[in-house]
Amino acid sequence: NRDFWRIDVLGDKELPKRIDKGIQIVLESVKKESPKKREIEALRKRIFETVAMEELESAWLGQRKRPNCKVEFENVDRVLEYKRSGKNIVFLTAHYGNSIMGISFLGDLGFSPLVMSSDFYLKKDGVPESMKRFYSAKYEGLSSFLNKGKVLAQEGNLKKFYDWLGGGGDVLILGDLPAFDEKNILWVDFFDQKRAFSQGASRMARAKGAAIVPFVCVFENGRYVVKFGDLSELVDDESEYNSGYKFLEEQIKKSPEYYYGMDLLPLFAIKEENR
Repeated sequence: NRDFWRIDVLGDKELPKRIDKGIQIVLESVKKESPKKREIEALRKRIFETVAMEELESAWLGQRKRPNCKVEFENVDRVLEYKRSGKNIVFLTAHYGNSIMGISFLGDLGFSPLVMSSDFYLKKDGVPESMKRFYSAKYEGLSSFLNKGKVLAQEGNLKKFYDWLGGGGDVLILGDLPAFDEKNILWVDFFDQKRAFSQGASRMARAKGAAIVPFVCVFENGRYVVKFGDLSELVDDESEYNSGYKFLEEQIKKSPEYYYGMDLLPLFAIKEENR
């Protein structure tokens, strides 16, 4: 799966350690004590099962297929009402559960989001052509369910996202990403620390007067459930948007086995007191 090719092809030898460190961060926050080694190992196994399901769904999307399952939407009425009022939305999700498949269900609700991806890894030397074809097919297949929306790499295309949002469309961003540029930091209380998130979602929403709506998708009891968090609009400053990240944190705490972005957590800079 993706983790093995990141280790073998891209040379990311620290990935297994970051996964376990991320698991430790989450379990310490949930349990309020250091987890035992067997707890970390058990959760890691559950996370790999989630990754396997996500990869299977990616293969389905690559064939422009989705399983014939019931889909339920939680807390969606306010989101639809807001959209009917003529306002636009920046959807915020995470590397969690079945949220990539969940993006396709936004099309079923009538949304046409421009989905932000990245081709950073795929352009690296040594990446097999088969892997490039797999992700290309996945993104093209996902785009086929998004009405007039599509998946678009952020590299070289940021203006298109702003224009799409300003022109009446919606944008979707995987928001659980750390900031690697000090000029692009949004400090968010996340797992007991102020962590430096990329402020791409909040910056874009602020620039175009859009709301941020967080969501995740999970497959439970033979059905997909798309869970929306509370819609947040800008009032005074970008911290007004932090409730979206709080929703994502709550979902991860509730079911950490669904969070396959564990390796990202150790990469976040942490704000020191009085800084």
